[in-house]
Amino acid sequence: MAIVHDVIPPFQLFQPSSLDEALDLLDARGTEAWVMAGGMDSFDWLKDRTKRTSAVVELSQVGELHGIRESDGGFEIGAMTTLTDVAEHAGIRDRFGMLAEAAGLVASPQIRNQGTLAAMSRRTPAAGITGAAGTATAQAATSVTPTRRRR
Repeated sequence: MAIVHDVIPPFQLFQPSSLDEALDLLDARGTEAWVMAGGMDSFDWLKDRTKRTSAVVELSQVGELHGIRESDGGFEIGAMTTLTDVAEHAGIRDRFGMLAEAAGLVASPQIRNQGTLAAMSRRTPAAGITGAAGTATAQAATSVTPTRRRR
């Protein structure tokens, strides 16, 4: 029988407002930090103690990680861009229809309005969007992953 916990263990919550601030927090916290984008799976994992952390870095206020931008014949899809945004983006629909269609069909509307393409592809491969994202990526649509910039 599985043990069910009703309360998430305590952790420090950090809500950076810029990419540089988020990267500084992640550098300082190292592997102790849990990065939360949409948070659809995170709370269940923390509550069930599948994942344990002393710090959560929540990225919803990092503007640089939101949105879809044209780049080198494709698109950069920010890590915090919702599945709904991907599904409804005219350029994605026109040039990468399979990705837009998959983003519009995966999960429920509530999850599409909060869940992100990056999180769905990385954390929940069974969600069904991974193949479409991979195909679109091969066709030049890219999902942006932040990396530490040299100062």
